[in-house]
Amino acid sequence: MNAPATIARSEPDWIPGAATAVAVVALAMAGGGFGGVALGIGATLTWIAVLAVALGPARERILQRPFAAAAGALAVIVVMSAISLSWSLDRGAGFTDVVRQDAYLGAFVLAGLMIGPGRGGSALRGLAVGLVLVSLAALASRLVGLGAGDAELVSVMPPSAGRLSYPVGYWNALGSVAAMAVPVLVWIAFESRRRATSALALAAVPVVVLTAYMTSSRGALIAIVIGSAIAIAAAPYRSRALAGLLVGALASIPAIGVVTLAGDILEAPLASPGRAEYATLAALLVGIAAAALLGPAAVSRSAAIHIRGLRMRHVLAAAFAGVVAVVFIAGPGRIAGDFAATSGLEANRSSGQLSVTGSGRAQFWSTALDAFADEPVTGIGAGSYGLYWNRHGKLETPVQNAHSEPLELLAELGVAGAVAFVFFFGAVAVAGIGVARRPTGAAAGAALGLIATALIGILIDWTWDVPAVAVPVLVAAAACANGSLSGSDRPSADPPPYRVAAPAFAVLAVLFAVPAIWSAGVLAVASDRLDASDEALAEGRLDEAAAAARSAAAAEPWSAEPWLRLATIEQSAGNVDAARRDLDRAIQLTPTDFRPWLLLASGVEAPLGDRKAFGAYAARALTLAPLVLPRVAIDPDFRLGAGS
Repeated sequence: MNAPATIARSEPDWIPGAATAVAVVALAMAGGGFGGVALGIGATLTWIAVLAVALGPARERILQRPFAAAAGALAVIVVMSAISLSWSLDRGAGFTDVVRQDAYLGAFVLAGLMIGPGRGGSALRGLAVGLVLVSLAALASRLVGLGAGDAELVSVMPPSAGRLSYPVGYWNALGSVAAMAVPVLVWIAFESRRRATSALALAAVPVVVLTAYMTSSRGALIAIVIGSAIAIAAAPYRSRALAGLLVGALASIPAIGVVTLAGDILEAPLASPGRAEYATLAALLVGIAAAALLGPAAVSRSAAIHIRGLRMRHVLAAAFAGVVAVVFIAGPGRIAGDFAATSGLEANRSSGQLSVTGSGRAQFWSTALDAFADEPVTGIGAGSYGLYWNRHGKLETPVQNAHSEPLELLAELGVAGAVAFVFFFGAVAVAGIGVARRPTGAAAGAALGLIATALIGILIDWTWDVPAVAVPVLVAAAACANGSLSGSDRPSADPPPYRVAAPAFAVLAVLFAVPAIWSAGVLAVASDRLDASDEALAEGRLDEAAAAARSAAAAEPWSAEPWLRLATIEQSAGNVDAARRDLDRAIQLTPTDFRPWLLLASGVEAPLGDRKAFGAYAARALTLAPLVLPRVAIDPDFRLGAGS
């Protein structure tokens, strides 16, 4: 069997799993890895590891064709994003996008290099461990008061109070994190030869299902059904896999029932744990114990049940029917209402699991298509959707993402960017399905189930921008594409892999790693300085705040954000002329951002009493954000808000 490019075989088989689990937990606990500091540090460490492997001793690197094709698609997105900075509406946000795409390419390549033949299962088990640990941390924050929980998020976004988000920082992203674990846990439960391992996997299912439920993410619950169906469809004994899923689902019911009846758990995240929380914890422990003690026997006995003629397509059809049933019971109109909103206030409103309100996604998607229609070939540039939405959006709420990764790529990078994204998942799917259809393809089915589970959120939300969601997908994708999940029954007719001379592979790695490490370091430094500036400003240390903002501007001279922060600081200090210079610089860098124009009007000209200048700047701000900003009379005595 042809092996993928891997590191030396001297390491124990548990290394990929342990490394994967640590990475998943670390990303989640760092706010999902979404912030500039965490993203920059993570990308730097990832590409240093890629370099260490690429420069290691080897005569050649053997790359499976699907893996090379998928990596090439991600590389295309990185290169296109970097080039598009030359016409991006917001080069600061675009630069962050480039670093994120670079990090994802590095994570995929690193996973493909480290997960060798027969080690794909270890990586999947590591993913399951990491995802379950994150779910445990999330539940502990709400049920026993561990850590600060969602306090910080609720303080800046009160409508999020009804949704569990800690530690990832976004409820739908946490829902995806929890949901991704289910297909892998089902696979571990039915394939493990050790009763203890099967018991642990089944006991973990109620943990992740309850976490997904408490995020109030309907997409996550639907994704669990779809992902689990794929894992079951690839199982050699589908009755065992189905029994494992049913055991986990039944064990989840007590805790879900308590949470549903005691709504205070979701609606009062800042309250100290009380009877409702402890009752939920007790119900969860009962479900865990039942799954661990009774589940393995139920799974084992179900092996004797053989359903004649049960094929993969039948299982997938049943999953589809289940999703249709959920839509029918909830009401198609109510489900459709979850994608459209009639106002920005409605789009911002939180909702519980048993209620549906408009999210505005339909408007976000249609605006992305409008941007694509404006620039179908080149796109509007990486990071530009937020400013395009401010000017052309159909709701009052400001957003930075199109809430659909392929549509956002279509808007920002044009047709080629969206095609590259689809090609990546297509290459992974073709490779994974080919393995999953074999008698030993259960692990590939679990990996595909994990990917499909995450894809629900990636297609209808912005969860792909959260590394805590993307990295598990990339690891599973690498395992599918590099042949590490193939069993001994691999057909000899499989296309031969690419054999790349080690020096050539090292040169290619250096060409991508050096700019990736530099850009990630720049982002980390600039983000850290901006955070320090905000902290100093909040504490009234204006000189320190200004110095930190200037350091951020020096690190990212193409970004307007540091100059906006500096202008706010100068305004607080009463330095109107300095604030004007800072805002002029911000406008030079990002002329279509309404915020510097707004600050010029309300923070500079209004205090000076220059009605004409105030009117001109305010009118320009309203032109750039006609719905996001309130429609007001052009009056220098009126103070416009500076939020974005």
